[in-house]
Order: sequence, then structure tokens, then C-alpha cells
Amino acid sequence: MSDSELLSEEEILALVEMGEKEGVEAYNLVPDAEDYDISSEDSSLTSHLGSLDMINERFARLLRTSLKSLLRYQPKIEAQQVDVQRFATHMDSLATPISLNVVKIPPLRGSMLIIIDPQLIFNSLDSFFGGSGSHTEISGIRDFTPTEYRIIQMILQRVFQDMKTAWAPLQSVAFEFVSSEVNPQFTSIVEDNDLVIVNKFNIDMAHDINGSIEIIYPYASMKPIRDLLRNQVMGDSDIDDERIWNNYLKIAIEEVDLDVRSDLANPQISLLELRNLKVGDVIPIKMPEIVTVTSKGIPLFNGVYGSSNGHAAVKIMGEVTLDDYEVDLWD
Repeated sequence: MSDSELLSEEEILALVEMGEKEGVEAYNLVPDAEDYDISSEDSSLTSHLGSLDMINERFARLLRTSLKSLLRYQPKIEAQQVDVQRFATHMDSLATPISLNVVKIPPLRGSMLIIIDPQLIFNSLDSFFGGSGSHTEISGIRDFTPTEYRIIQMILQRVFQDMKTAWAPLQSVAFEFVSSEVNPQFTSIVEDNDLVIVNKFNIDMAHDINGSIEIIYPYASMKPIRDLLRNQVMGDSDIDDERIWNNYLKIAIEEVDLDVRSDLANPQISLLELRNLKVGDVIPIKMPEIVTVTSKGIPLFNGVYGSSNGHAAVKIMGEVTLDDYEVDLWD
């Protein structure tokens, strides 16, 4: 048989004779095999997305503080479980109006998508200009006003800063704003059938107003750092368990409600004066220039008494130095 021939003449005749024989047992009629779509994405990365959950938890904690400067209070932010979807499927599920922002994420390849719920935009706008935050009912596709667009940019800057910090333990990344759109049909970061990683953060604001921010990565952008994601999840178990426990403990502590108070006056009177008090008597008090905000007897802040939006209020002027007070924190 020459090198150019696949089968020799004898081998071909043997195959023909085998095909003519009856009762020849076929081979491998019931193979143990599964269907495989060669056009589909490699799914081996999915098992290592737990690292993104840890990044999202860090980001949610940071964003709570960052949004306080816009909303004038600290909202409750909850990171949802990381999800993987087809890009077209997820975009079809979006309701308008909505802010869609395409952002590059060097050194990772491709662009990400940051989706900002309109309720967060309108609530931030109202609070930024002195309002108490209100629910706005708007439906359909419409452009945002220049003022609303400015608020969007302020939100994005906070997202960039906090996401960069959240990613820092795993990978140093940067964020470069590319474009903004309001119509999902005109927004694309990958092909419609490509997979994307959806990271959603629910935001509970005042007056029972709910909003969200979604950060969407192309599935392919995570492949170059697959080993980093795997090591983050499968590294030293003791260190990882301690870090995870610390993260959850911090989250739980941050959600604890504390009672705070500020004593405006503590006048002193004699026992005789107290005994002779009757309805209509007046106890004179002198309002202090600086009041102290405390919790469970522990001084926290110094402030100035006044009013805000028709309510009595204390404006925080600075933190209290505990050295100035004889307080036993463990009493």
C-alpha cells in the first residue's frame, strides 16, 4: 500500500465481504454519549463564578455608602446571585425607560453593560435638589433630560470607583465610559446568542421605592482570568472560609438598627423646687451650641441643633473623640 492510499486492496475486499455476510453483530449501537452544540460557549467557567459573588458583596457594601451623598441617606443594597443568560433573552426582559451604559473594562476584553433603573435616577435627582425622594411613574422609551443625564454620570462614577475597589483583591481593572442609550434594541456588547454574566443589585430606597443596578459582563471576558477565579474559590480553604465568614459578618452588622439620641438640655432644680412644681410652671433651659449624638450611652458625633424639611434635626459637624469622655465600652 502506498502512502497516498488509505486502505489496501485486501482491506477493501475484506470490508466488502463483511458487509455481504448475514448475522454480523454491529458494534456500539447504543453509545453512551451526549449531544454537544459546537457553537455553544464553554460552560466550564460557570463553576468558578463564586468569585464574582464575593466581588458583588464587596461592591454592594461600598455602593451603600457612595449613594448616600446622592440620596442623603444610606439605602439597603442586596446583591443577587450571579446568573448566566443569552444576551438577547436578557435584553428582551428589560422594561423602558432605562439607562443603558456601555463601558470598557481593560485589561479584560470586550465591553460591559451597566443598566440603571429609572427609579434610582429620579429618586437621586429629587433628593439631590432637597426633596425627600418620590416615586415617578414613566413608561415607554424616552431620552433623559440633561439634568437626569448628569445624575446618571454621577451614579456611574460611584459605580466605577466602588467596582474598581471590589475587584482589586482579584484583578486590577479600569472602567472607560463608551456610550449611553435608552433603547435596548440599539444596545449591544456581544452577539444576541452569546452568553453574558448578569450581576443584579436590588436597591431599597425611602418611601418603599425599589430600584436596581445591573452589571453585565460578556461571558468570554472572564475566560482569560479563569485561573484567578478558580483560585479565588478553590484556594486555601481556611483563609477562604475566614474571609467569607468575615464578609457575611460585616454585612450582618451593617444591617443592625441602632437607636441614636441627642440630649438638648439637662436643667437642674432643687428637691424643694421639684416638690412645688405645678401645671403652668416653666423650667428655664439654655440650648447648647453643640449637642452630642449618642447610641447606648456612647458618644458618636458632635452636631448643631436645627430643623430640616419641617422636622427637628441635628446637623453632624464631626466625630467624637472617645478620649474626651469617661465611657467604658464594655460596661
